[in-house]
Amino acid sequence: MIWPMLAGLRALKADVESIVSRAGLSLETLQDPDTRIPFETSVNLAFQAALATRDEALGLHLAELYRPGSFGVLDYLAHSSRTLGEAIGYLCRYNRLLQDAVESVLELSEGKALLYNHLLGDVFLPPGIVENTIANHIVIGRELTGVTLVPLAVEFRHSAPTYVSEYERIFKAPIRFGAERDGLVLPVEYLGLPLKNADPGLCSILERHAAQLLEQLPRTSRFSHRVQELVARELKDGAPRAESIAHKLELSERTLRRRLHDEGTTYESLVDSLRRGLAERYLERSDLSIEQVAFLLGYSDAGAFRRAFRRWNRISPALYRKRQTSD
Repeated sequence: MIWPMLAGLRALKADVESIVSRAGLSLETLQDPDTRIPFETSVNLAFQAALATRDEALGLHLAELYRPGSFGVLDYLAHSSRTLGEAIGYLCRYNRLLQDAVESVLELSEGKALLYNHLLGDVFLPPGIVENTIANHIVIGRELTGVTLVPLAVEFRHSAPTYVSEYERIFKAPIRFGAERDGLVLPVEYLGLPLKNADPGLCSILERHAAQLLEQLPRTSRFSHRVQELVARELKDGAPRAESIAHKLELSERTLRRRLHDEGTTYESLVDSLRRGLAERYLERSDLSIEQVAFLLGYSDAGAFRRAFRRWNRISPALYRKRQTSD
């Protein structure tokens, strides 16, 4: 994921070595194709790049600088696929070759194809990285097919930035901010579009190679992510008891707690972390009152929510919202 960013920054004549250094990295380290860096470090790298270029829409602009092959074996696998739908399928299946923070998910419904980001665990993606990911999908899709793909809609969870015109120029589609997910809504017919460089024989070889690479990656347990998903679904009715979640997973409460302990967390801290992340996200939306946020997070009243939020951030929800708005 880092190489396309560095290539784009070089094309923009940015001081790449200085940007990398300020992020606590070295170009020598990043030249190794097998190097995987902590997610937080990659976010810092993106932040330093935005500061250095003074480009608020850097994520979108880097996507426009995409060149075939930038994303390694997964890129070549996509190019040799027969159809756009097959290429997207490979992206969803082998996305972990690129990073461990987000899954790409494809869902079909009522003549539409929704390609969206699914966050793994307690991860926060800055808007710039989200914009880059979604823009990459559409830019690469156009490159693969030779067709100017126009989404039915493009959705982002964050609020509208000052450079909305850049979204409209690149996506050529309706943009929805404050949405439930980050993703693209496409006509389902797009999935059947043939690709310019389809090569079934090469594709088969590359898929086997991708599968081997995926098998060699360090195992990452996602049990806590599954627990968090189940908790999130029931949160508005009050924080579910560990026993209830364990029952849904067909486990004993003791086993659930042991498996979470093995991943370095507890059920209580997982629920607390989920509530904190959702609270901050909800407070960035002007259409939700403090009382409504408290309800969505399953608190008995707004007072209980305010006390929890002060414990997390040492400021009130109202002041937090005011600071986000002023920023």
